[in-house]
Amino acid sequence: EWAPYKALDEIVDALSGFLLDLDEPAVRALMPADTPVLVRLFPVLGRVPAIAALGAAEAPRLEALELRARAFAALRDLFRALCVGRRLLLLIDDLQWADPDSLALLREVLQSPDPPPVFLIVTLQTERGAQAEDAPAVRALAEVVARIEPLRLRGLPDSDAMKVAALLSPAGAPAMLEAAVHEAAGHPLLIHELVRHAGAGGDPAAAALKDAVRARVASLDAKARLLLELGAVAGSPLPQRVFGIMAN
Repeated sequence: EWAPYKALDEIVDALSGFLLDLDEPAVRALMPADTPVLVRLFPVLGRVPAIAALGAAEAPRLEALELRARAFAALRDLFRALCVGRRLLLLIDDLQWADPDSLALLREVLQSPDPPPVFLIVTLQTERGAQAEDAPAVRALAEVVARIEPLRLRGLPDSDAMKVAALLSPAGAPAMLEAAVHEAAGHPLLIHELVRHAGAGGDPAAAALKDAVRARVASLDAKARLLLELGAVAGSPLPQRVFGIMAN
């Protein structure tokens, strides 16, 4: 999905859910003065009744750059307020897909002086042999974050991978499970695909992962396969309307 600030989308969505569970005085105590501007940038916050009331008055008409700067500052103030008496952890998955607006927002929220004391965890995929620290998104954050601790995730050990395979296929033959674990090199998602393939009549002991993927694609109907092929060859995120046109 191609949307502005998409790296923060799930965080703000979860934040709105958290605020929904608070009473109105507690929400009002947390919200910054520029709440209407913040709601302009993240409309999902408007589903919180207390915030909707604060933003009932029309937000000031601002030029795009000023709107963005004030909304960024408002989110920073909100995070800082949330950290009073709480531990705040922010988790962003697949940071490699973050758009420039998201990185600019993160930089603004986390930069000195007096950044909110949040614990930020991000995951990202790198090219084979590449270091996470060299990824453009990580370099952008490193300019404002005092300390970054990279942790490279590797495949599961064989013993744990076998447990995953056995959970996915309790009745699976040991030889089949061992073959799936070996072919997947400890990657849980690939173990799942290979076990699924074997359950559908395939043989991971004789077939490579590409055969499992090919069989999975072949099981899709023609329209779903067309959309999958379009996404695979695009090389970058596409607007939803493109998929909508192809689907129709």
